[in-house]
Amino acid sequence: MSERKNKIVKVLGVSFAHFSHDSFMAFLAPILPLLIAKFGLTYSMAALIGISRNIPTLFNPVIGSVADRYNLKFFVILGPALSGVFMLSMGIAPNFAVLLLLGLGAGISSAIFHIPCAPLIKKFAGNKMGFAMSIYMIGGESARALGPIIALTVVSIFGLSGMYKVLPICILIAFIIFMALRDIPYIKPTEKHSVKGSILETITHGKLFFIAIFGVFLTKIFTASLTGALLPTYLVSEGHSAWMGGICLSITQISAIFGLMFSGYLADKYGRLKILTFIIICAPLTMLGWLFAESIFTNAHIFGGDPQTTIQIVKMLFTSGWYFILSLFIFGVVAYADMPIYLSLVQSYGFKFPATANGVFFMAHFFLSSIGVFMAGRMSDILSMHTAFRIFAGISFLGILFIPLLRKAAKRADIHAQADANAELIRSSR
Repeated sequence: MSERKNKIVKVLGVSFAHFSHDSFMAFLAPILPLLIAKFGLTYSMAALIGISRNIPTLFNPVIGSVADRYNLKFFVILGPALSGVFMLSMGIAPNFAVLLLLGLGAGISSAIFHIPCAPLIKKFAGNKMGFAMSIYMIGGESARALGPIIALTVVSIFGLSGMYKVLPICILIAFIIFMALRDIPYIKPTEKHSVKGSILETITHGKLFFIAIFGVFLTKIFTASLTGALLPTYLVSEGHSAWMGGICLSITQISAIFGLMFSGYLADKYGRLKILTFIIICAPLTMLGWLFAESIFTNAHIFGGDPQTTIQIVKMLFTSGWYFILSLFIFGVVAYADMPIYLSLVQSYGFKFPATANGVFFMAHFFLSSIGVFMAGRMSDILSMHTAFRIFAGISFLGILFIPLLRKAAKRADIHAQADANAELIRSSR
């Protein structure tokens, strides 16, 4: 196999691992209404299940520092299977406390899985890092698109308490990923470093960069993250079925694939900051668009409380519900397209410890997303989910205020990206 084909296989292997892992993690949103009904949970308690999955991300910088010293490809290989075990076991959880523990276990395997992925992609991407990151993220978004459908199919066949019966698939997935990544060699770091020292150096070096990125994340948190976590629950609260909630979530995730196909390529061609600024401005607008369309659609009584999913879908597609579907699709294309750009910015910024930087990024990403989802859940308990979604869609515009700071920080990232591209060109010409 040629070196170029080998690199493509590695990128696709990591992308498949991302797909497998996130497919299992995507089970939570569509089964959340079923768990709420089974255990009598409040919206705040339901949000805590998602938060329990994100608690381990607080240790992402530590995981990243370890990844900078050791070959953690086996965490990429085993991560999807471990997460699958925890998520598929939620159906047989005896109480809410066990649900939280299973969420915590899934969060640990997820944290260990995600951190080495971007540095692995960087090793094989060359000067097409934005495009390679898009391929990687397409794996994740495809999982979030198909995951809800897979989850509802599994529940329909085996029931909520029978999800564990598909656990053997986890072993097959681990074997496939192992075959794709088995020959990645161990690369000894140029120097030893302490965990604390590498984390402090990374944060100090990228202080302005991280402040800008996480300020912009106000938009991400209250649009894509909130919708991805609570869309099925929101639609059920508005009178739709659990199946319809899962289908609508899949629509946003399928459309996200289209956004990811082009965002990395466009960022490589026209500049990461220009494309990211466009996304930051348009994501809140498109979220308000689908909220408005859903409100009109629901108030028109198209569903009429009809429990038959097939009839609901037909009515949605052949009546005024088409603009609800279209608005969800546009939202997914725009709101989920930014992650390849964020990952490329982190990996091209010139951090001495790239995996540690990736760990810091994901720690803040998941932590801030968890806080945002919990705030939305709490506000839904106090007011209503209908009101909470509209309030947070408005708040998400605050991310625009950090665009000037991001522009200042991104200049340095662009300089390092050009330096990396030139170095790769020199190496390839030899």
